[in-house]
Amino acid sequence: MADSVCRRRSQPSQNAAEMHVGTQRQSNGNINIVLLGKTGVGKSSSGNTILGENRFTCKKSLSPVTNESRIEKSDTNGRSVSVIDTPGFFCTKLSKEQLAKEFARSVKLSAPGVHAFLFVVPFDRFTEQEEDILNKVEKVYGKDVLKHLIILFTHGDEFDIKDIQSEIAGNEVAKRVIQKCRDYHVLNNKDLNNRQQVSDLLLKIDSMVEMKGCYTNELYECAQIGIFEWFWEKFKEHFLAFIDYFRGKIKEFIMSMPDAAKQEEKLPLVKMNEPNFQ
Repeated sequence: MADSVCRRRSQPSQNAAEMHVGTQRQSNGNINIVLLGKTGVGKSSSGNTILGENRFTCKKSLSPVTNESRIEKSDTNGRSVSVIDTPGFFCTKLSKEQLAKEFARSVKLSAPGVHAFLFVVPFDRFTEQEEDILNKVEKVYGKDVLKHLIILFTHGDEFDIKDIQSEIAGNEVAKRVIQKCRDYHVLNNKDLNNRQQVSDLLLKIDSMVEMKGCYTNELYECAQIGIFEWFWEKFKEHFLAFIDYFRGKIKEFIMSMPDAAKQEEKLPLVKMNEPNFQ
């Protein structure tokens, strides 16, 4: 497991380290955000909405648009905000190793820790598959990651936000998952000028950091102290096992997509074995 690979430079507990980083970051006014989710759910659009500018490439496409982990920074609502965008979990434009490497890069970009992971999902597409994905996210990023994760619902323009509580209460999967995570939020990515929705999100992140600190563990500490290639070689198998799972589920993912997108996506030629995350 990642936590046993690197030795700490000092001996304080993980909780103490988390609170130290979180306090330090918050006093500087900086917020470090990582976007996670499936292909085509609106991660890049959400990043642009948060930053208040079109920094990440996003467009209507039958193929994945984001093929690498990237960081963009902006002064947002008087705060310094860093957003790390990542490829979709089921991205088929990259090889298994390339995709695994990009998720490793997202850790390097967000070291020494993350104020909030945002799991992006359209409000009308929350299924048991999302719950399963979050279980695997917990395996690769660390056992306490869900305590620092907010479910970010997109397509906020397509429903009445006042009805969201009753909608969640009527969806057993969504209700169960949100209870495991820190919170949820709704974004309308068609209204880049609506800064109130971003202010509300940043307040939720501030509240989370005040209670839990900035999320960090030895994976992030290793990413901070070494060059990326060293970090990649150290944790290569860790991230490859993560991507193996998604390659094993890719047919299921494609069948859940709109018909037009199904025609364009290409299945891998070799079926990957599902890893053992025990």
